[in-house]
Amino acid sequence: MRNEVLAAIEKYAMLPPGDRVTVGLSGGADSVALLHFLLSVSEQYGVTVDACHINHNLRGAESARDEAFVIDLTARWGVKLRLFSEDMLSGAKEAKLSVEEYARKRRYALLELAAAGGKIATGHNLNDRAETLLFNLARGTSVSGLSSIPAKRGNIIRPLILATREQIEGYCAENGLAYITDSSNLTDHYARNRIRHHVLPTLYEINGGLYQNLAKFFAVAGDENDFLDGLAKRALDESREGKGFLAEKLAPLPIALKRRTAVLLLKEYGFSQSFDRVEEVTRLLGTGNFKLGLEKDRYLMCKDGVILPLQKEEDFPYFEIPAAFQWQEIYAGVFARLREIEMDEMKKNEKIYKNYFLHVADCDRIAKNAVFRQKRVGDSISLFKRGVTKPLKKLFSEAKLPIAQRQRLLVLAAGDDVLWVEGFGIDRRVAPDENTASVAVIEVRRGALNDQ
Repeated sequence: MRNEVLAAIEKYAMLPPGDRVTVGLSGGADSVALLHFLLSVSEQYGVTVDACHINHNLRGAESARDEAFVIDLTARWGVKLRLFSEDMLSGAKEAKLSVEEYARKRRYALLELAAAGGKIATGHNLNDRAETLLFNLARGTSVSGLSSIPAKRGNIIRPLILATREQIEGYCAENGLAYITDSSNLTDHYARNRIRHHVLPTLYEINGGLYQNLAKFFAVAGDENDFLDGLAKRALDESREGKGFLAEKLAPLPIALKRRTAVLLLKEYGFSQSFDRVEEVTRLLGTGNFKLGLEKDRYLMCKDGVILPLQKEEDFPYFEIPAAFQWQEIYAGVFARLREIEMDEMKKNEKIYKNYFLHVADCDRIAKNAVFRQKRVGDSISLFKRGVTKPLKKLFSEAKLPIAQRQRLLVLAAGDDVLWVEGFGIDRRVAPDENTASVAVIEVRRGALNDQ
């Protein structure tokens, strides 16, 4: 076992000097061997080792026995121990999860608490990895699931990942290490146990090199998985736009990369990544605007080319109000007007107020049918002093405006011609020049309107 563990530690850089490592100590052969081994190399690697035991209270007196065993073991070895005791059955019922799933989530949460920012070491081994691979295949998995249990994930390390259960038990025997056996592992009640007791032994009979071959497979699958995930992460980062992602940059990706990008995108927003869900998001990327219901009152949506989560569907009322030289309520609490002033007065104001000139238009150039309205698909503007025509969608994206805010901004338009956009300014076609006699100042107020 020693060679396999050292190989894993070196390959995955698990123990940088100065680290503090908390071992998840159940009292079984795997965790006892792991704690013993890490203590034996702690000085060599310059790390501090302690332990954490979590009593799930699922097996009555046996759970109490495990806790007592761990307390005695760590006391004899001089290891600092952090103990937790929880009623996992009640917790699972309250969370409406299976006991296995709930206990796993709580186990890692409590280990994180015990580690307090340090490393967490778990006793997963090559047999566990093989069982997980077959379990994933049986219930359905993507290619990324073929790498099974990763050797290292964030601050979680698994130094025994290249060692078989037989090697670990041999290490315990060689070093006179006592350990306890979880009786629940001996039954066929759980799917993983049936794989352990029946499927893997049959495969081992077919080929006695099963575990060595699986180790090679996991090494290749892990490397390729990391490579593809790196490409997907880079693609997602390059498409990032504020709190969202630009669909146009994800649409051209090869299907294999797009699928992995969909997985990362769902993770980013806290959605689960089932096979069907990933396939649906993969299909939708690049199809235009969409809204996909994933959970109650939670959606993944693409609007104006930006992919974002939506907590609750929001239908903002449509508005289109003729522009006038008096205050009008455009929608609840938002007022707008045109205010006509002479050119000389405008020039005085321009010297006082920065960007004042961006929100005044030549009165004679504003069409009589001009209206205040929302942005429409296809709208564009050639902003004064910029000289470049841009779609409003791109203009808003560059400004990193939230999707919800975009529908609230006022647009002054005449038919399909956009004359002014709130917060950005006027189109050069209506900009005042040396022949302008009077201008219309475009004013917007939000909240109470005092000035009538």
